[in-house]
Amino acid sequence: MHSRLELTEFESLQRTLDEFRLSMAEYVMLHLIRFENRPVIEAPGCALALLKQTRLAPYLPTEEECIDSIGRLCRRGLTKIVDLPTLKRVRKHLSSFEGIGPTAGLPLIGELDFTLEGAETSRAILNSKKSDKERDHFWFHTGAFIYRRNAIKLIGYDLNQMLHEVKCCEFVPVEPYERIGIWRSQWWREIPSGYSIRCQPMD
Repeated sequence: MHSRLELTEFESLQRTLDEFRLSMAEYVMLHLIRFENRPVIEAPGCALALLKQTRLAPYLPTEEECIDSIGRLCRRGLTKIVDLPTLKRVRKHLSSFEGIGPTAGLPLIGELDFTLEGAETSRAILNSKKSDKERDHFWFHTGAFIYRRNAIKLIGYDLNQMLHEVKCCEFVPVEPYERIGIWRSQWWREIPSGYSIRCQPMD
């Protein structure tokens, strides 16, 4: 049997998906891309694995349903399987960008990725599920680790979250954090501000 909390969360999510005309399988695939790009052949399995330890686990679709959902998402213009023309459009989109990033780099050919419309849809779904409407959750937990030969640079939207990551990863700051302006984690996620800090692994 499912707990009342599980059912309530699932029912709330289902209402949101109905609003956006998405199936659970389509949601699972969009959820994956928000965290990472994967080759399209690996994406369904990775997407399911990402949610198997959550309260949504009892309601997850099959891998076959996730595979089928990719075609529907692409036809709706929410996702794209990256090819050379796609990369050309991404580079053109970024050509006038003057901030930091994208820290995750560009997508690779053969990966499943958002279109701009898909990224905005994912953002709207994420924020509609949260009770704190003043916070953009699409930005809040976004961070990046940039590894250099002599240091590790962390970049994040929220200062407290970034400092928490420093502590969890057992890093030692080598200089004070600094405020930064506009930046991108992925090419489709533009964040208006953030913080950066240089660290080294703890001895």
